[in-house]
Order: sequence, then C-alpha cells, then structure tokens
Amino acid sequence: MVERFGTEIRLEENQLYTVTLAVKGQHKVVSFTSKYNPLFSTVRIIRSDFRDLFSTYSDDDINRLIHDNSKLAMELVLESGTGVVIDLKADGGIPYAAKQYVRYKTELDLATNLFLTLATKGGQEDKTLADMRISRKVEAPSFSNVLKVLQQRLTSWEAQLIGRGATPGSSVRSGATVYPRAGRVSF
Repeated sequence: MVERFGTEIRLEENQLYTVTLAVKGQHKVVSFTSKYNPLFSTVRIIRSDFRDLFSTYSDDDINRLIHDNSKLAMELVLESGTGVVIDLKADGGIPYAAKQYVRYKTELDLATNLFLTLATKGGQEDKTLADMRISRKVEAPSFSNVLKVLQQRLTSWEAQLIGRGATPGSSVRSGATVYPRAGRVSF
C-alpha cells in the first residue's frame, strides 16, 4: 500500500472515508468524514441553543447540515446580487448575517425533523433490551411555538443576508458587510 499511495495521504474536504481492516479473518469497518468546508456555524452553538433536544443527532449529522446550509447561504448571496463578499480564507470574511442565517436554518431543519419523527411514532416509544421490550406513551412537546420563532429569526437573517432588511438589534452601517462584533467570542 505504501508503494501505491506513499507514506502520506491528504484527505479531501467534505468526504466520507471508510477504512476496512482485515486481520486474521476478522473485518472491522470504520467510517469518518473529513473537514467540512464551508461551515458557518458550529455544533457547539447549535447544541447550546437546544441543550438535550438534539441529543439524538450525531455531531457529524449536525455538521453535515451546517455545511449544506452554509452552501445555501453562499448561493443566496450570489443570487441576490448585493455585492456582499464571503471570503472563506480571510479572518472575519464570513458576514455575521450568514452565520446567523445558517444557525437558525440548521436549528429549524433539526427541530422540524425531530417534530416529524415524534409525530410519526404516534406517541409511542419502545425500548428493547435483550428479549425484553418496554413501551410507554410519550406526549410530544408542542413544537409550534419553537418552529414559529425559528422561522421568524431565519426570515429576518435571510433578509439581512440578501440585502432586504437590517440585522435585528443593530443599525446598518454604510459599506459594512461584516457584523462589527463578529470576532468577539464571549463577553
């Protein structure tokens, strides 16, 4: 294998890799993804907004959705013709509105998916342990208010991203394409 690939292999971004190991007749398969790019939000931000609600989703599932929504944000900016520049290599090159759009789009997608999953279960949750099966009736939480708030936030940030509105809680600055406090990590 070293003769074919060399001693160093560079992983391409946005790829799923599967490694199969065969030792003494036993096979072990391990899969992982390489770095997603672009990625305008983080799993930590998404999970901090919803605590345990999204615990059924893996970090990779959330990262993949953030990646897809980041690409969508870039497409929206390009199609809008506003002249907003998203520079993935420059520090602070991602507009704050793009980060917020991706954050709320990802949260809305996850919450909608979770709501639909719970709704299709019909209020029944089953757990199986060996030969024992446990069932219990589950009341699905009311997602309508959560989905409504997420949709409002998403709509507001989308308008800012494509140049049809002001960032909530801020004033528009002439020529600004990046939120002035975008680099601040904490208070």
